[in-house]
Amino acid sequence: IDKKKVMKLLGVLVASLVGFVAVTHGSLPLPCSEDHCTAGFSFRGPASYINQGQTISNMIATHDVVTQQSGAVYIGTVNAGVWKTTNVAANGYFPHWEPISDDPALRCSSISALTVEDDLVIAGCGGSTSSEMGKDWNSLNNEDWGGIFYSRDGGATWVQTDMAQNEFVTGIVVVPASVSPTGQERWIVGFRSHFFHPNVGGVYMTDDSGVSWTKVVGRPVFAVQHADWELHHTTGATPIYAAVAQEQNDVVLRSLDYGKSWDVYGQGIVFPGDFVPFYIDLDVGNMADGPVVMYAALTVSLSNSSDTNSASYYRDTRLTGSTWTAIANAPNLEDDRMPKDRCAVLHDPELDGLSYFAGNGGRVVYRVNYTEGVWTKMWNQDTSDGSEPHVDCRNLAWLHGELILVSDGGIFRRTNPREAGSGTWTSLAGDATPIELYNAAYDERNDRWTGSAQDNSVIISEPAATPSDVGLGVVGGDGTHVDVDNMHCPARLYGCAQYLGGLSYRVNVGSEMMSSRVPFGHYFPDISGYPFFLTWYQVNRLNPDQLLFAVNSTQLYAGGLWEFNPAPDPSQLTSRITGDPKSWNPDLVVRATIKYGTTDLRKLLSLVERQNSVAEEDGELVSAIKHLIPYNKDWPEPQLVAGITDEVLAVHVAGSHVLQNGELVPDADRVVGMSYDNYYSRSGASPAWSVTPLPQKFAPTVDWYEYYNDNRSVVIGPVSHGKTVSMALSLLNSSLVAVTGWPYDDSGNMNLGDEHVWLTTDDGATWLDVTSNLLTATAALAKSRPAGLEFVDEVDDAGTTALLVGTINGVFVSFFNQDPSTITWSRLGTCAEFPLVVVTSINYEAYSDTLVVSTFGRGVYTIANAKAALYTAMSRQLANSCTVPAPPPLSSNSRLLPTQQQC
Repeated sequence: IDKKKVMKLLGVLVASLVGFVAVTHGSLPLPCSEDHCTAGFSFRGPASYINQGQTISNMIATHDVVTQQSGAVYIGTVNAGVWKTTNVAANGYFPHWEPISDDPALRCSSISALTVEDDLVIAGCGGSTSSEMGKDWNSLNNEDWGGIFYSRDGGATWVQTDMAQNEFVTGIVVVPASVSPTGQERWIVGFRSHFFHPNVGGVYMTDDSGVSWTKVVGRPVFAVQHADWELHHTTGATPIYAAVAQEQNDVVLRSLDYGKSWDVYGQGIVFPGDFVPFYIDLDVGNMADGPVVMYAALTVSLSNSSDTNSASYYRDTRLTGSTWTAIANAPNLEDDRMPKDRCAVLHDPELDGLSYFAGNGGRVVYRVNYTEGVWTKMWNQDTSDGSEPHVDCRNLAWLHGELILVSDGGIFRRTNPREAGSGTWTSLAGDATPIELYNAAYDERNDRWTGSAQDNSVIISEPAATPSDVGLGVVGGDGTHVDVDNMHCPARLYGCAQYLGGLSYRVNVGSEMMSSRVPFGHYFPDISGYPFFLTWYQVNRLNPDQLLFAVNSTQLYAGGLWEFNPAPDPSQLTSRITGDPKSWNPDLVVRATIKYGTTDLRKLLSLVERQNSVAEEDGELVSAIKHLIPYNKDWPEPQLVAGITDEVLAVHVAGSHVLQNGELVPDADRVVGMSYDNYYSRSGASPAWSVTPLPQKFAPTVDWYEYYNDNRSVVIGPVSHGKTVSMALSLLNSSLVAVTGWPYDDSGNMNLGDEHVWLTTDDGATWLDVTSNLLTATAALAKSRPAGLEFVDEVDDAGTTALLVGTINGVFVSFFNQDPSTITWSRLGTCAEFPLVVVTSINYEAYSDTLVVSTFGRGVYTIANAKAALYTAMSRQLANSCTVPAPPPLSSNSRLLPTQQQC
């Protein structure tokens, strides 16, 4: 029996049952217009990636999976739409995947629920990414929550309904016409919340393929599941179940009339204290003599959001008067205690008493005898080869006697799942190409890119990479930021994980890849000094030996803009990174390991620092531990460039030109930066910061905080993984700066407030609102999420500047010369060449005249000969036509950069 499952998504809310209410939604323009013109985008991959030193490949966070007896598999991805393979076993289980929902009739790609019945495919959108942006269950850095769309030919063509726009769809059940009381196919759709109202959720019902809907439940629902339509009838109807989020009582509902009415079915599920479920999964074991319902939930304390746990229950309906029974010996499936994570449960399709539970972090996946309370880890020692899948589950499914796990890093297959020690984990990513990237940069000599991937490492492509090439993961964890120094030869490719972890550069010397790790943690060990999950750094555009970063003030170091300068030459790298124990008292460290109960020096240092002690012995202890920890001595000690005492820069850009006596003069000391309230500016002529208010207040990311888990390990979270602000500095004109970001709202709701793009031509003295038609041009249902600002100077001989911005619907561009008040925005490229996807960064590489775009779901895109492409886009915008003359020869902007080293 093949298991077809519908995925459900995140949650936490409250509401009450409501009566029957007819729901109608108005149609809005679709984001993919026939008026868009081609721009010359090339997709650059990756087709999955392999971590350095590993053999199992990974890909984008996959949200849902549905399998079919034929071997076809459908996946609903995070911000990349619906994908399909017709034969998952092809090429030795290296299947070919196709995106099947790149249809101009659709308005979303953030798939949060998916179901397939024969050729009927129904998808729902919502907050599907685990890259949290906000303080509650609504993960906000997604493509539009575009509602429900469906196909009746296996994904060849699609219909967009008007149902559930801006609502977080969490489950879809299709009642066949053969059992529906109306004799018509019925859809039952659960949703968790609304984009603007996080406490509004429920269940909808439609009998006409989404033309009209009736709301039948008014409580926030996180999972919808049904028993087998033919096997299990109770009082004339197959039971349908729904799980309610963010409440302690009556957390499961049941319908015995195919969704028309619902009764309370949560008897026996108990949560301690003030804990409530924030993420829930349901499954039904369809035994021949009756269904067994499985319940898995991650829970959180309402009074302490860092206090999380999990609940695992089953309900055997074959027993008279049955209630829910807690499964004994259950581990906490919420490993890292961050109330944004996920769990999954699947009943074995054939064996009574056997199920599979998956959790977050180190709670990968378990084989569970739920009647006996026996939990067996299904990775490492449970396999014949020590293999394990990517952690952070999304869903479980069954295919041809094998277990399928989709997670934050791909889709994985476990052979012999019922047998301990005999199966293996392998990836089914095949040639699938979507991946969530925070930013990307370009190595122009090798024609390759590097990108920072959400929960999937820093990735470096092959030279001259094609879309079918597999990338190389080089950092691990969450890749968060990358940069490339193209002046030196070989190019230096920088990358790091969260909180600047593993910050290093990599170079290719012949066929060998060498790396040099920046000793950031040695000099800045207190993580509270850099409180952002994505902590910004930059290679100075005009002085690439200078690596700039910003930190908060702590007891150990001053806040402000710091530098490592110069970066070490690759030819001088040492082969061994060591500590320096000679001049430090080892007895201090030994006593501290006993006191704090750990011999892990980095953990010990963190624990000691957080005592905030000013005692001389404790200060000596900190120094002793720091010098026992291995660190890279190739790098010079960092120096403070310009201090900031009361806040930290969220982003900054360095290197521009000033006009002196009619001549362009490079100013490598030119730096602009922004917090969420203020604009910072300095130059070689004025090295002290000039600080002025930004034209609006922007929403801050959810900052760093810490707590200790059961192993006394410091855990960071919950946080906003990405950036909420963006800025650009013209390389040609040091006074020309643009800023944008998520608007601030006093309520803390990151979905409220008006979005703007701002421009200053006088270094922050005045600001001009250049938002213009951007919000309507994106055809966004809710927010366009402007980000990734970039200038390209002199796109024509008249000195016209192009300003580019990323949105939830691709790249948009505007042009101005002397007067930016007349700015108009248009999409760069068609949806056929650049699909409907969130854009996170845009980088212009001037040596090669290449535009590099990172997306949060569809990998990396580039435009070669970018200035000519932008000149053509400008001509088309002026002519309001895609047919315009070819551009003239244009000067290279590489003259604004330092001369490249000869190789």
